[in-house]
Amino acid sequence: MGTLRLSLAEFLHNGESFGVLSSWDDSKKHQAATLEGQLTRDLKVLGYQFLPYSGSWATRGRAYLVWDIEPLDLFVLGRKYHQKSVIFKSRNVAGSYSLGDFRVDVAVLTEGGVCFGSLPWNGKAEISAIIRQRFLES
Repeated sequence: MGTLRLSLAEFLHNGESFGVLSSWDDSKKHQAATLEGQLTRDLKVLGYQFLPYSGSWATRGRAYLVWDIEPLDLFVLGRKYHQKSVIFKSRNVAGSYSLGDFRVDVAVLTEGGVCFGSLPWNGKAEISAIIRQRFLES
């Protein structure tokens, strides 16, 4: 299995939705292989296709790019594997969703370029169209 490498620009211009997460836990370094195996099993059981990922948004340890993952599945798995944040991209918005302080750092692709910002997050849903619009207007 190869490792996928994408830049932030390539993430945003890719029309597909996907998530990026890892099972790395600094306090459980000695269990890295076990946790990675559990994460890949969880993804398979849920029926997702995924590839190892490395790039500017990757974490320590091995991260995985998961195609068409439901945001809630991504957030639940992120919490299960004690991740500080996960990445979710839908259509033209990519976000790094903080699972601890319920904020999302977003990059929104617009016709004129890319806008960045940080917004409060409810801990469950992806950034909605209303929040996206509010972000673009600010």
